[in-house]
Amino acid sequence: MAHGMSTAIIFPLLLAAVTAVSAAPQFAYEDISPIGVGSHVSPTAMNKKAQVVGTSQTGVGESGGFVTGAAGQGSKGVGTLGGPRTTAFGINDFGLIVGSSYLAGNVLRHAYVTRPDGNLKDLGTLGGNSSFAWGINNVGEVVGSSRSDDVDLTYKPFITLPGGDELRPIVLPTGMIGGEALNINERGLVVGYLEAKDSSLSPFVTTAHGIQARSLGTFGGRRGAAQGINRQGQVVGYATDSAEDEFGFITGPNGRGMRKVRSLDNRFSSLAAINSHGTAIGQDFLYLKPSRAVMTLPGQLDLIVLDSLVSVPGGLQDAVSINDAGQITALGNNGHIYLLTPKKD
Repeated sequence: MAHGMSTAIIFPLLLAAVTAVSAAPQFAYEDISPIGVGSHVSPTAMNKKAQVVGTSQTGVGESGGFVTGAAGQGSKGVGTLGGPRTTAFGINDFGLIVGSSYLAGNVLRHAYVTRPDGNLKDLGTLGGNSSFAWGINNVGEVVGSSRSDDVDLTYKPFITLPGGDELRPIVLPTGMIGGEALNINERGLVVGYLEAKDSSLSPFVTTAHGIQARSLGTFGGRRGAAQGINRQGQVVGYATDSAEDEFGFITGPNGRGMRKVRSLDNRFSSLAAINSHGTAIGQDFLYLKPSRAVMTLPGQLDLIVLDSLVSVPGGLQDAVSINDAGQITALGNNGHIYLLTPKKD
């Protein structure tokens, strides 16, 4: 005899989901896909002015980081460190951008931060031949990952001093051999993932200014990563359960109390960012099914499909970033980038 979920369980979940959708804002949308910076664009981050950064394919075997103006208007390339390929991963509220770029010769790849004049500053490495910068806060602390030598190919998470000076390795918990630092808030709390000796991955958050990492654990599986953090230290990301199914999570302040988000139709999920009001965004997915851009409301765990709140042609497959004004950068199923802005009552 087949057993389904009890009606006593389904009804409260359905009621919670309906309540969440009714409380969510409706959005206006604008297509902000860059023109003249290449094709196959991938947005990665946004600041309070709704400047968006990302990466586009500029030619065969070549890619370029791009940045838009305020409100997603206009776009330009961010330049390179001399090589043909560059990426842009993060931007702070002052418009400083971080990412990675190949050097001349197209062999070595280094993390960079843009200077106030727009030129790229090579951040170097922790000793190896490769590094990436993933996030930057308004103090100018940059976080990322780097190889420490050319024999051990494991990446190690790092944080810099303000302005991108002096790469400092983040202290790892016992049993961890590496990882990557993916984001940082204004207090210098860093998030990312740790790699253990058995190759399992777990999300982490650090003490202030990225000194010591603490694993957040998973839901019983071997994979997970913390991808976003807000001013209060609420962390979002994903972690797997014992079946290695992937679920988004949200923590309380300072990375305490990891909670799994809920999807009514049993889809898997991953959260990418959270703003200071506690609104989180990301995507849910099911194998062999299209992914969907989703959000959660402050203090809630129910996923809301963004297509129920805005009518973008072709629908949305992923929500990438959100600022404190509630604006969301999302990727459409048609490959275009959209800026979603909450409608005023």
